[in-house]
Formats: sequence, C-alpha cells, structure tokens
Amino acid sequence: CAAASAEAISVCAKAGIDPRVAADIIGKSGGTNHAVTTKFPNLLFKGKQFNFALNLMEKDIGLFNKAAKEANVPAFFGNTTAQIWKIPMAELGETADWMEVPRLYEKWADVNLSGADAEALRDLGNAGSGVSHSHKHIRKRREQDEQQISQGRKN
Repeated sequence: CAAASAEAISVCAKAGIDPRVAADIIGKSGGTNHAVTTKFPNLLFKGKQFNFALNLMEKDIGLFNKAAKEANVPAFFGNTTAQIWKIPMAELGETADWMEVPRLYEKWADVNLSGADAEALRDLGNAGSGVSHSHKHIRKRREQDEQQISQGRKN
C-alpha cells in the first residue's frame, strides 16, 4: 500500500494538489490504507523516519510472495512491490529507512512530500500570515482541492 499510495500522492502533487489533502481524501475513500491515514501524515509529511529497515520489509514481502507461489496464486502486486523495494536498497543499502520508498516517487515526480507540513507552514510564514490566518488558508486550500478532485479536474 505504501508504494501505491506514494505513487498516487506524487501524481496528485505533480498536478498541483497539496499532498496532505490528497492523502486525506484517499484515506476517506475506497483507497484508504494505513500508509495514507497514519504513516504519511504522522511521519512522511513531518519529515520523520519510520525507523524500519528496507530489508526487513523486503523479507515480509518475500514471505508473502513465497506463500502465494506455494499456493499457486498469482501475486502481481506483491512481485511488483518487491521490485520497487529493491531500488532504494540498491542505491542506499539494505538498512536504509522504509521512508526511502516514498522518496523514490518524490524524485521521479519532482515533488516534495517529505516535510510537506513544514514547507506549507514556511510558505505561509513567508507570506506574513498569522497563525489564525494560516489555519484558515490551509482549510480553504484543502476545501478547494477536495472540490476540484471530486470534480475530476485539478490543473
């Protein structure tokens, strides 16, 4: 779910949608998952690490793929996920943090997801906004993004 969510949120961010809003909307839809409701808002958008090594997750993905093979059940997503996990492991080593997977999509899409909360607050601060205005601005932007997503047309 994390890789698929990072991919979806990166596409949204590239289209100009606030990644925090995209995660919130996905988290309230049929695409909801633990990554968008917990890991991204509490860790990725705050610029924090997950403190879980890539090789440990790769092991779990491998166990799933092995079970699927033994049961003679196709595991298209499991196998694709295993391949995605190998990329940051090859670039940064097996013990690199799990958050390197979403960062791959940041790099590929040329967007910023890591630290998105701090970036939004910094942007508001640079505009000379006060705290109460900042909250209103964020809420208004979120409402606009949600409306445009629901209409299927965000430029």
